[in-house]
Amino acid sequence: MIEIDDDVSRKITKMSLVIYAILLFLSPAQPLLCSTLMGLVALAPILLGPNPLRVLGLLAFAMAGYLFLPEYQESKKIPTRNEVRQALARAEPMKAAVAQYVAEQYRLPGEDVPDVKAPNDDKAAFEVLPGGAIRVQLKFAPLAGQSVRWVPAVVGAASPALPATPVAPADAAASGGAQAAAPAPASARPSGPPPKLSWSCISDDIAQPYLPGNCRNSENLRRAAELKKK
Repeated sequence: MIEIDDDVSRKITKMSLVIYAILLFLSPAQPLLCSTLMGLVALAPILLGPNPLRVLGLLAFAMAGYLFLPEYQESKKIPTRNEVRQALARAEPMKAAVAQYVAEQYRLPGEDVPDVKAPNDDKAAFEVLPGGAIRVQLKFAPLAGQSVRWVPAVVGAASPALPATPVAPADAAASGGAQAAAPAPASARPSGPPPKLSWSCISDDIAQPYLPGNCRNSENLRRAAELKKK
């Protein structure tokens, strides 16, 4: 332990504990940064004393470690989450092709999916599924072989040629995307403006911490739907 003048050590120790309390208050906003600084600040009472405050410093250091470890584990997933986000962004041309199909046909595609060239990508494989969903199958560790889907849903009023109700996550997992309406003859199509689409990002096998904020794990969605029913 470092031995210096008792009065000086007490002042430094008390100041460090005040800073620790401020960082603890701010930790919900920046948990990883604040918990790291809390651990460093807690070293002052441990090293300088006096003995009663050294015990308090040890407790403060243990609490900082308790807050730091899960945040550190979570931070290691950030690069993978960014890779998933970038792979999803590269599916934009395929989303545009599905949207153009819906604007022209006034329905979601069935088996007649738009013929669009998939990006030449060494990080992910892209495929348009019946119903207009776009599957992005990842090729990089630790998510190699797992996939995430862009699932389309109609925005606006329903029409005879176009369903407006999005598919539940469980149904989407079984069918590979939103349900598609049967082809309608041109005479049955509405004369109003073409429909628009909204897109949901869903994965059946990627854990939620690896997914970007706008994506959801289908099992989590299923559980949330069950809780709402209760």
